[in-house]
Order: sequence, then structure tokens, then C-alpha cells
Amino acid sequence: MRGGPILVTGAAARQPDSAVAYQGGDLQPAPIERHWCWMPVELSPNLSPKMAQAWRRYFDEIAALQRLMFEQAWMDHPHAQASAHVLLSQVMAVGYNLSVAPRQDFPVFYDHLYCEPMVYNWGLKTPDFVTRYAFVDGARSYRIWGRRKSSAWLEFTAYGRYMTEPYEDVTHLGVYDFDDWGVGADSTFEIIASAQPHDGPWIRLDASSPNNVLHLRELIYDWAREETLEIHIEAIDDAPARIFRFDDDQMARRLDGAARLMRVIIERFSIDVTNRILDAVGKNAFHVVNLAPRHGTNPIADYVQALFDIQPDEALVIETDIPDPKYWGVMAADSWMMATDFISHQSSINGKQAQIDEDGKFRAVISLEDPGVPNWLDPIGNLFGYVIFRWYGAKSAVLPTVKKIPARELRRHLPASTPVVTPQERAEQLRERRRQGLKRFHY
Repeated sequence: MRGGPILVTGAAARQPDSAVAYQGGDLQPAPIERHWCWMPVELSPNLSPKMAQAWRRYFDEIAALQRLMFEQAWMDHPHAQASAHVLLSQVMAVGYNLSVAPRQDFPVFYDHLYCEPMVYNWGLKTPDFVTRYAFVDGARSYRIWGRRKSSAWLEFTAYGRYMTEPYEDVTHLGVYDFDDWGVGADSTFEIIASAQPHDGPWIRLDASSPNNVLHLRELIYDWAREETLEIHIEAIDDAPARIFRFDDDQMARRLDGAARLMRVIIERFSIDVTNRILDAVGKNAFHVVNLAPRHGTNPIADYVQALFDIQPDEALVIETDIPDPKYWGVMAADSWMMATDFISHQSSINGKQAQIDEDGKFRAVISLEDPGVPNWLDPIGNLFGYVIFRWYGAKSAVLPTVKKIPARELRRHLPASTPVVTPQERAEQLRERRRQGLKRFHY
């Protein structure tokens, strides 16, 4: 084997005085620089100094993020520890997908990068949205066309620079509602994205940025009836297309972007928001957390969040008025803001699915076991995690109340008219939910 030593993990690596490296033949301790749980980047005749430095920065950032995650005070909970490992491995893939992989000369609207709970579930993504991303060069012009079918709402958010750039450089260019363009149900559309203004539907790009991002939200409010759109994008100028091969400068820049994105997801989003809620209201209480649009949030939405903490024999009763929003939904997630599997479990409820009580209030129950009520938010085994309400287009952000009770006493804390959902009814409901949910992702 040529090149530098490769760090071996597992029992052999847990030696008290030295790291164990493979150098050919038997395993022997080798005097290599120790990194916190990560493979060191050793110089090789075939590895340029620029890329050796880039990979070292990348691995160092992963190690630093791992340390940061496990240093949090709330990481004493075993469910938080288990979720941390999943998130850290997931953001490495997300970093590649959103920083290294994009081909700005041949863009497509990716619909699998997140908000698909079977693969990518980071960032508290809305269960009722299909989220797509296209990455484009702001100096070029693009045509976007397709057909809106029957989804309840469609909206673009444009970023001149995304979270792969230094955080202070991230720019939010605007929000574009298809309804404002007159694109209703079962309508075709054509949109131009460019730095120069254009007649008709137009999305402004930042010509100084080679990586503008077009973020498309599509609301599927009625899972059974609404269908997702057809959408395409292509460059329409005369600029020659570049091949998908990076020199060291380009690759190092994209690798640094992947590392920056990982830190935004873990530190600025998950850790900062969690600590902000805990500092403000503690556990089992709601707090409004509206982040700047540079985080990927929507400026017309209010995000009302809580960290739930229960025991296996306890339940939370959540009660709220509905502030007449354009869209609303509530979901449970794990402690690292990763959406649980809302396709196969009722871990989310939207305004079309909710059972509203006779007094006009919405009441939901979080409990480990199915309590046999319509508005059960299944935490899917999580005793510690997130619950978030989204009020889109509401006049004000309503704060729900929370009451923690013994699970056996639940019915005493609900209206007498609350229906009973039998195990057979729940099983059929979940089968239909899965069929409807998978259809959105073309499975």
C-alpha cells in the first residue's frame, strides 16, 4: 500500500498510547497525528497540497461538530445521543448534495434532497410540502416551464448565495407566489430566471454569484386528492456549458461549502434553536422561533416550537385556537430537528386532517402508546423531541398550551365528545396514509 497510513477504528484503535495505522502486513502502532475519531489526511505524491489542506479542513470540521454536538447539556438523554449520530452522518451526504454535486449549467429541480423522511429528514421539513432545489449561475438566463396540477399552493424562494457560502454572505433575493402570476390549478406556466428584468413571470438572480438557489415549495394539503406539478428548467443563453470536472480550486471551494453547510445545520439551526427554546421557556412549553429567511425559513410563516419531554406512562395534551392561516400543520420530530417518518406514522397533522372540537379548538396528544384519539401525534419512540406548529399567512402567531398528565387519565382532560379510534381503524388509516404519502415522492 502506497501513501500515508490509514487510521483503523474499533477495538484496535482504542489503544491508550498510540493510534493504530495500517502500513502493510500486520497491524502496528504508528506515530501519526491523532485526530478526534477521524482519519488524518496524509500527504501523498498524488495528492496536491491544496486538496490535502481542503480535506484536512473538512475532516477537522466534522470532528469539531461531533464534539460540539455531544457537549450540549441536553445530550445526556439517550434518544438525543442516538439521533446525533444519524444527523452527523446525514449532513455529510447533504453537504455533498448541496455543495459538491450541483451542475449550474445543466440544472434540474431535485426533489429528493430533503423533506423525504425515508432518506433525508433534517431540518424540521414540512410534511405537507414537496420541496425542490435548482442551482443556477446568476450570470446566466434560464427558462422554467411546466404545468401546475392540483396542489394547494406553489412558491419560489430565490437565494443569491446559499448556506454553502460564509454565513454573513448568504443573501435572500425574494419570494414568488404562483398565484400572484395567475398560475392556477391545471395551468401551464413559463418563468424566466435571470439577473436582468424580464416581462411576465420573472425570478431575479444575482449576477455576481455563480451559485444562485431556487427553492420551490409545493403544498399538498389534501394528501388524497392533490397532485404535484410538472416542472423543467434549462439555460437559454449562448454561454458555453462547462464540463462536470473540477480543478483543485473549484473542488476545494465546494468542499469548504459542504463543511459550512454542515455547521449551519448543526450549530445555527439545531443547537442554537434548541438552546433558545430551553433558555426562554424550558421543556413542554411553546415559543415563537422565526429565523431570518437566510436559514431557509419562509417570511410569511410563524414557527411555534416546543421541546417535549415525557415518560412512557405520560401524555401531553396540546390545545390551541386556529388563527385562520392560509395553511397550518403540526408535527413531532426528534431532538435534533429531524422529522420522524410521517409517511408510515401519524407524526404530523395538517388543517385538512385535523379533528376540530366543538368549541373550535384543536387538541392533540403526544404519547408513546396510541391513546385512541383522532389527533394523536405519534413520537415514534421518542420521549424527548420537537413539536412544531406552522401558521402560514396568519395574522398572528397563536401559542398553544401544554399539559403533561398520566396517560391513563387522558380522557378526563379531553372533551367528552372526543371520538374513539379503534386499533383496526388506526391500522387502516395508516395504510391509507402511507399510500397517499408515497405517491407524492413517486414511489
